[in-house]
Amino acid sequence: IFGIVEAMWLPELACDLNPGWERIIFDWSAHQPNGPDEFVGFLNIDDAWLREAAACNREVVAVVKQVPAWATDGLPGAGVPRGLYLPVDDPQNLWASFMQQAARYYASRGVHRFIILNEPDIQPGTYGFEFEGSLEDYFMMVKVGYLAAKMGNPAASVHLAGTTYWHDVNSGDRLYTDRLLERIRNDPEAAEHDYYFDALSLHIYFRTDTVYEIVGIYRELLDSYDFADKAIWITETNASPNLDPDWPVERPQFQISLEQQASFVIQAAALGLAAGAERIAVYKLYDPHLPPGGESFGLLNPADETPRPAFS
Repeated sequence: IFGIVEAMWLPELACDLNPGWERIIFDWSAHQPNGPDEFVGFLNIDDAWLREAAACNREVVAVVKQVPAWATDGLPGAGVPRGLYLPVDDPQNLWASFMQQAARYYASRGVHRFIILNEPDIQPGTYGFEFEGSLEDYFMMVKVGYLAAKMGNPAASVHLAGTTYWHDVNSGDRLYTDRLLERIRNDPEAAEHDYYFDALSLHIYFRTDTVYEIVGIYRELLDSYDFADKAIWITETNASPNLDPDWPVERPQFQISLEQQASFVIQAAALGLAAGAERIAVYKLYDPHLPPGGESFGLLNPADETPRPAFS
């Protein structure tokens, strides 16, 4: 049930924590830096990370992101892949080709779950922006990714990207996920392919009361489209402590102590489970390479890697 984001940096401490799963970024551009005819998984995902996770009974969940510059006519990293609307078995559908290879390659290494991109609901020009495609483009990323992953590994599972909720609410827009689920439901080929996804992902931070509320909203959304069998995972949650005396951070809102971070982790887990979340992950174990004063979400102090109260 309980997971951690990026446990691989400190595998021995991660084993002490003993989460059931972890999320790791699988960077497409690092797997295929030069073109579609190469596939170098080890350049991005060290096989040792996967072996260490397996040794501690920790399932690895991949979040696939970062479109290579050679694969898009748009912004490198965030652009729509060329050939996305071609048939899945067309070699010019670059996204399909990569997802099929990735699913096949990682099946033997114990990775069977793939989250398609990250926070596509964030608009260009806004902090956290990662995908410049339209909702229709993201729908195709999910559809093609699902079909291609199944070709590479019939046991593969596909998760919708984690979304922020607040970007739509604060702008008064209909929820991105609401519009996406409607598009999936209306696709004439979707039913025969289990509607192209197995779980919905959420990112919820800082306010404990919103954990129960937001999970409930998305559960109602799933049910309204007859997706009652689809799971909800909270793939990121935390309240980053800026009042850590060993790592102070200047921040205009959400003044969080180490004790409050620890309380948030417990409360968010309880509220998420009560609202129907199937799995919950804390973002994250450790913040590597932070500059002094950089915002730290880790359960470990970024200065010396010692556990914070939230670790316990």
